[in-house]
Parts: sequence; structure tokens; C-alpha cells
Amino acid sequence: MEASIAVIVAEAIGNILAVFWIFLWFRYRKKYEKMIAGIQEEQYTASEFFFIGFGFLELIHFSTKTDHARKKIKEIGEIRGRKYAEFYYFVMVAAMATYLLSIFPIALLLGAMTGEMLLAVLGVVLGVLLVWYLNESNQDKIKARREALLRDMPGVLSKLTLLINSGMTMHEAWKKVAEGGEGIFYKEMQKSVIQMENGMAEWEAYEEFSKRCGVKEIKRFISTIRQNLDKGNAELTRFLRDMNDEMWEEKKAAALQKGQVAANKLLIPTMLIFIGILLMIMGPMLTML
Repeated sequence: MEASIAVIVAEAIGNILAVFWIFLWFRYRKKYEKMIAGIQEEQYTASEFFFIGFGFLELIHFSTKTDHARKKIKEIGEIRGRKYAEFYYFVMVAAMATYLLSIFPIALLLGAMTGEMLLAVLGVVLGVLLVWYLNESNQDKIKARREALLRDMPGVLSKLTLLINSGMTMHEAWKKVAEGGEGIFYKEMQKSVIQMENGMAEWEAYEEFSKRCGVKEIKRFISTIRQNLDKGNAELTRFLRDMNDEMWEEKKAAALQKGQVAANKLLIPTMLIFIGILLMIMGPMLTML
């Protein structure tokens, strides 16, 4: 009896979601063609169906102005650029909505038709995991970028210290260092050089650099540079040297922490192998008793 009720409920919800999906298909399949054309295919699977998600977000009056949305847009801006961050956030949410609205009715109706509610549960879990994966993959990209910036930072600070100590201004040293590297940090520095050459004030270019990077150590670095721009090279060199020493210590501590994490990850499979070997040895001995 309980199983039949579960089947009836699953079938009812599945039918409602399927009808809603069809409604979104006919109403929005042409409206978001240009927006979908701007999505790179390698970023998402089945992006041609994202009008389902876009249409759903339109119906519920989804806003990108909430505190949560602004936080996510700011994070995405670090990897996509602030100019297109809101667009990519909207696409990500639309992707999540599309996957859930497509997987849920299929899973529920399949479970109802076969009488195997486990299929419905697995389908729902699959949809939730897919949404979780999209969010986590985005967070992994942001984390990887921030780690790359911090890896480059000590080397950049060392070069800036040497050049400014030799008599260069911060502007000259910044440009020299930017042109001599290929990492993410150097590429962001190169953008600042271009901005300054196009007429942007030096302090403003540094501020934009800080916003693009989104790392607290870099924000502190830029904040102190701005405060010391008019105080002369001696004061600036001292600050850069102190911060450089601090960053090298942090880099060594981070390397040690990564090593410990890697060791802990290896501990679990090692223990499983040990238990397997122990069972292979003890198994025959126990059967002989």
C-alpha cells in the first residue's frame, strides 16, 4: 500500500514537472538563442537546452542583486573578469535549473512506470549531485587561481624590491616586472600597465588590479603601495622587503600543509591495502582452526 502511494505521488509530481518542462520549451526556446550562443560548449553539457533554465528564472523573477548573488558574481569575476561576471553567474544558475527540471521528471516517471522507486530516488540524487558539482567546480577554479597568484607573489615582491632599490619608480618597476613573467600574477600586472598607458591614474590601476585578484594579501600589498607612493623609494623598499619575507614564510608553511594533506589522503588506501593483506593471511589460518 505504501509503495503504491509512493508510485502515485511520484507519477503525479513527474507529470506536473514534465508538463512544466514542455511549457518552458514552447515559450522560451527562441527567446534566449543569442545568450546560449555566447556559452562555450566545453564549459557545460547540453547548453542548447539552457533556455529551460533561463525561462524558469524569468518566471520566478530571479535577481542578481541579492547579497548571495553579489558574492557569487564577485567570485566569478576573478576568473571571468568583472565585465562578464554577472552573465556567467546567470548562466551557471540557469544550467543548474535546466539540469534539475530535466532530470527530476524523467527520474520520477521512470520510477513510477517500473514501480522501482529506487530509480526515482537515484535520479533525484543525481540531479542534486550535478548541481553540487557545478558549484564546486567553479569554487575549485577560484581556489586554484588564488593559489597561483600567491605562488607568484613572493617572486614579484623580490623583483620589485630590487628594482625600486636600484632607483626605479614603482611605475617603472611594475612595468619591468610585468613584462618579465608569464603567470597569472604577471598577466594581471600587464593589464594594469595597459590601463596606465591608456590614461588611467597609477593608483587607480593598482586598485583595479587588487579587485581583479580578490586575494587579501594582494589587497594589503596594493593598499600599502598606494599609501607610500608619495613617500619615496626608501619607505616603499622597506615595506616590500618586509612583506616579501612574510610571503616566503607563508609559502613554505602552505607547502608543508599540502604535504600533510597529501599524506593523510594516502593513509586511507594504505590502511585498506593493509587490511586486505591481513585478511588474506589470516583467512586460511582461521579456516584451519
